[in-house]
Amino acid sequence: MRLCWNGGNEFHGALTYYFVNQVRAMGKSVTYAVVMDYVQGLVTSRFPAQHPKLQGALASNVLFGIESQASSLYALVTPLSGSEVSIDTGAALGATKGSTYDVYPPGTSIGSTPSAASIAAIELTDVQASSSTGKITSGGNIQANSRARERSHNYQDFKSYVYYQPVRASVALGALRAKLAGLTNLQTVQNEGDCDLRISENNGQIHIDGCRYPFKSPPIAVGTTQTERVAAVNHAQDQVVHWVKWLNLIVLSNLQIDRPDISISASPVPSNRDGVFYSDGKVHITVSNKSARDVYMAVLDFQNDGAIDEVYPGISGRGSQLLLAGHDLTVDLPLSIPDNMNSDHDVLKLIATTEDRDFRIFELESVKGVNTRDKGMSDPLGQLFLQASFGQSRAVERFIAPDSWATSQVAFDIKKR
Repeated sequence: MRLCWNGGNEFHGALTYYFVNQVRAMGKSVTYAVVMDYVQGLVTSRFPAQHPKLQGALASNVLFGIESQASSLYALVTPLSGSEVSIDTGAALGATKGSTYDVYPPGTSIGSTPSAASIAAIELTDVQASSSTGKITSGGNIQANSRARERSHNYQDFKSYVYYQPVRASVALGALRAKLAGLTNLQTVQNEGDCDLRISENNGQIHIDGCRYPFKSPPIAVGTTQTERVAAVNHAQDQVVHWVKWLNLIVLSNLQIDRPDISISASPVPSNRDGVFYSDGKVHITVSNKSARDVYMAVLDFQNDGAIDEVYPGISGRGSQLLLAGHDLTVDLPLSIPDNMNSDHDVLKLIATTEDRDFRIFELESVKGVNTRDKGMSDPLGQLFLQASFGQSRAVERFIAPDSWATSQVAFDIKKR
């Protein structure tokens, strides 16, 4: 424990010393989070090896009280040399190079409307696991422990990971691997536990299976002639490209704290004691919008045969449904599984944006031309959605307001009686 001398004959723990002094200076109307912003900087400046942190659900409560002050996630900024700053957020929290932040004075209440004006703007130039560095792009006079809130997020390219099960002298698998090496959004991994796709050859057939999700492609016969092998490799490549799109879309999400507060839940109809979803029943879906803004939403069904269907609003002829702020929406949808299966795994994904969109671009059951998919999707968020659905990079930076979209999903197993 590091000790601080109070100038007399007493020593105190550094955290306790600075915390008590800061409370005395700021009064009891501030939150624990505000006090700790200052305390963290004071302790670390005196003892560089110490980095006190505040965690817990009551961080936004006022000192010694139960009242909570609304706050949004922020990061602490420390000036370095020149126009360079450090910021205590990193890749583990979703930070990306090129994202921009507005900076506010220390202690600013960062809610939907900050309690003080922005004093600077910064752009992240280097992102590590838990910290980042950035440059000041406008403004200045940043003090230690200033607060930064993300203004635009630079979304990186989607990438899936493939594992090739070792097969001795497999000509077809070698050719497939060479073809797939040209896909920039597919990366080979050596550890099977890190993969999204598993590719193998067994008994003269190429198998493509999911690692994180329980899907299986129909096996592809390799054949015995060169012509048959080439056709099999091309067929397998098409399957991989399809599954990369499917994977991109199922993991598509917005991790930023300022995203719209939406959620989806599912329960079986008729209800039963064990909560089992039966193929001759229905699924009762509840979609909630707890945001202060209206959103346009759709529910997508991800099936293990590689299909993606917009199941709501679905046949209404629209690609989205307006859901007012503070409202819920409920709908019952029929369930089914293929005749040759006794059980199946289903994922329902809710996607919502603050501007109206046609979410049918995500469907994979039928081929849609590039021009149809591109229609009305020239803005950054639209480009992000297109890149996910196409499964390939557009080689552009996508700066998107964190509060403009969100996703939520629910998964369940369906059984036959």
